[in-house]
Amino acid sequence: MKIIDAGDKRAIARLLTRDGRGDRTLEAQVRAIVEKVRTGGDRAVLQFARKFDGAVAPLEITRE
Repeated sequence: MKIIDAGDKRAIARLLTRDGRGDRTLEAQVRAIVEKVRTGGDRAVLQFARKFDGAVAPLEITRE
């Protein structure tokens, strides 16, 4: 993951002017995660929360 300083106006402009084609590898990874969450439900959400956020159970997700 790349962290971009919100004060870096050039970096923000580059993000906003991308051509829309995106990174196909990243898109495939995101699709796989979404599918695993669809099929694996809460267990998959917890797995990815641990992997990406370092979260531990129990998790509480509000409607908001």
